[in-house]
Amino acid sequence: RLLELYEVGERPVWVVPNGVALESSHYLARHAKNDLANKLGLNGQLSILFIGSYHGPNIEALEEIITIAKACIRTCFLIVGTVCDHPLSHKLPCNVTALGRISDSEKSVLLNAVDLTINPILSGSGTNLKMLDYAASGTPILTTPFGNRGLGFVHNKEVLIYELDRFPEVINRISQNLFGSDRKAVITQQILLDGLSINAYKKVKRYYSWKSIVSHLVPKLGLTFSSDE
Repeated sequence: RLLELYEVGERPVWVVPNGVALESSHYLARHAKNDLANKLGLNGQLSILFIGSYHGPNIEALEEIITIAKACIRTCFLIVGTVCDHPLSHKLPCNVTALGRISDSEKSVLLNAVDLTINPILSGSGTNLKMLDYAASGTPILTTPFGNRGLGFVHNKEVLIYELDRFPEVINRISQNLFGSDRKAVITQQILLDGLSINAYKKVKRYYSWKSIVSHLVPKLGLTFSSDE
């Protein structure tokens, strides 16, 4: 339709993906993330972060998180962004905290400290940039299939992809494995989550970092590109 509207004709067309500035993200290994979580008092229970602006699909997601949280009472949910300005944030369950708008540095700290990031998106258009922020920080991701649109992350290899009605089950299972008494289950779950984080980060670095995007686009424009620029 765009080709028709702008009468592009036979001229070449390139699709440039949304990207993330990896240099402004801080990927942390598990031991460093655990230390940070301890400092913030997030240890001892599963902590989950959702980032969203005051936008219809994010407001819808906040409503879903409230429902999910009621079924996951041993999990701490943190909500960041202007979506917290919605009246829904005034009647949250006790295990959901609305932090509102925060600085980029504070967001980076939270992304590194939590155990899991969540993307319960069911509507909207375009790719969800929060997914790239999540992956660039090295934090495991739980998303709906719709929330993964246009990005192509692979289930159980790079992220966890489930329909929304499965979220409570998945979250409670992760919580039980990570913070239960079965040491083998704890280690197994940690290995799974770490593997997801590493693979998602590698995909972002290869396909969605701005340097990678530019390096593929510039030659098509007949220009040269230096990774140092």
